[in-house]
Amino acid sequence: MKAIDELRRNYPLALLCRLAGFSVKTFYYQKKLAAGPDKYATAKQGILETWKCHRSCYGYDRLTHVLKAGTDLSLGRKTVYRLMKEMGIAGRTARRKYSSCKGDAHLRIPNELKRDFNPPTPYRSFVTDFSMFSVNGQWVYLSPIMDLYSREIVGLSCGTSQGLSLIKAMLDDFKRNMDARGVSLAGSMLHSDMGWQYQHSTYRCALARTGMRQSMSRKGNCLDKAIIEIFFGRLKVELFYGQERKFKTAQELIDALPDMIRWYNQERISKRTGWKTPAEYSAEYESARRMAGALG
Repeated sequence: MKAIDELRRNYPLALLCRLAGFSVKTFYYQKKLAAGPDKYATAKQGILETWKCHRSCYGYDRLTHVLKAGTDLSLGRKTVYRLMKEMGIAGRTARRKYSSCKGDAHLRIPNELKRDFNPPTPYRSFVTDFSMFSVNGQWVYLSPIMDLYSREIVGLSCGTSQGLSLIKAMLDDFKRNMDARGVSLAGSMLHSDMGWQYQHSTYRCALARTGMRQSMSRKGNCLDKAIIEIFFGRLKVELFYGQERKFKTAQELIDALPDMIRWYNQERISKRTGWKTPAEYSAEYESARRMAGALG
């Protein structure tokens, strides 16, 4: 021990650790272990179990809320962040940026959305786009419709072609869901970019039949649909990247995507919605509206 103390007095700790083949951080970690049991052992176990329960994709902010709401662990967000870092776990982060818009710049459909991403009521402002997933060299296309009020996906289709059949199936699913909820689409707005599918008469006539207004970004203004681009990024990061190998064929992913969307709608909480899921946030508004109607 005296020899070790002598070395530490004469040589920097970093140099000694480098000569020994490990980092200063490792030195202090081992020193901490030798000092006694980890007082955060129970907390770490709870964090790890909760992180795994939510598909290993929650970051420290959402984990902090879930732990406070559903367990006996009441930890600050900075503590959760530090413990997750010590355990080597983290929320998933995006790999790449969104791609640019495409379409005919001469079509003059007004941009009624104007980046108003927070409408005061549900079922009034919707946005759509499509995204691609690669499975063993095959492309799978996902085409959803999002309600901007709750960020809930209220219409969905997926397939191996990005043609009009994909868009038609999405609109049909959207109409079925709105009919089941007793929602009239007359006067509501559906925003998109200038993709050729959204310029086609089949798409535009389908919207006209429901009484919806069409809104469209100008070419190159993809930030106008930034909210659904964020959704695509989170969906891929949390439910697809790192798990691609479990999908052997495009059809396997097509079969799995509805369950991924169900999880996003009904189980994934968000800070923006007061730590509620999109479905809960929308239902809360409807409940308040019915109560106000009964009282009025």
